[in-house]
Amino acid sequence: MPGRTRDPLLRGILIELAVIAAMSLLLFAGLRIMNSRLGLSDAQADEEALAGDIPVPDSLVVPLPDSTAVSREEQVAELPQTSWPATPCSLFVSAGSGAVMVQLPEAPATSDIPLETMLLVEAWAACAGFEDTQLERVFVFPRSDTLYTDLPGTYDPAGLARTVEGRFVNYTRLIPLVSGATMDGFPDGLPLRGVPDAI
Repeated sequence: MPGRTRDPLLRGILIELAVIAAMSLLLFAGLRIMNSRLGLSDAQADEEALAGDIPVPDSLVVPLPDSTAVSREEQVAELPQTSWPATPCSLFVSAGSGAVMVQLPEAPATSDIPLETMLLVEAWAACAGFEDTQLERVFVFPRSDTLYTDLPGTYDPAGLARTVEGRFVNYTRLIPLVSGATMDGFPDGLPLRGVPDAI
């Protein structure tokens, strides 16, 4: 009787081992096929795996030749707004402040207005005193005729609203956010003098 109970148990273990071995072979074959399609040999794959695990000392880092280096001017030239015409723009730091006149790129097509809006809000934030590290965390989310602005610190949204109204006619509401949270005192945002669904 004990021998009979051991036979099915042993058979079950052998079947499980066979299934595991078959799955391992399939996985191994799949990885080899994937490496061959990516153009990697086994030696290259091993070298890349080792290179990812072992830190490389600074003394072994070889600088790129000057011919492959991309200058800052070339990177700036690739941005679409560098070819846009610059037009005068008024920035209002607060609701009661005077205008600060700057030149900003103007979008040539309505599909480019979200990027122009981002450039405007970044220029406004710089004028309002945000530091360079903070300007990297300025975000703009246009949705239909509503503009969401997320800045990393407190600010006067009424001044930003005057700035947006002076540049665009397609926004009817400004929702000011501070680090992702709705700004205190403005749960419903601020109305803007704009034309609904202008884009």
